[in-house]
Amino acid sequence: MTAARERLFELGPGGAPARPIVLGSASLVEARATSLACPRCEEAALRVEEHAAETVDGVRLRAVRVRCARCGAARRVWFKLASLLAN
Repeated sequence: MTAARERLFELGPGGAPARPIVLGSASLVEARATSLACPRCEEAALRVEEHAAETVDGVRLRAVRVRCARCGAARRVWFKLASLLAN
């Protein structure tokens, strides 16, 4: 069951660079990342370890490395800033 939840997280918004969560401002990135529930233990206990801007396939993204305070699972959550979207 845990593996299935992990896979669903990876396939959902923010689980991969191809499916970033779109936000309006960089100031919202860490708050949004920590509001997500850990797919492994289902607790909302994610803590930010690193927040970096990265370019993936020519697209500027925010990569947030988080770790669950309860079970210790680490993962990356991907974001795209709406201000960087083409008109």
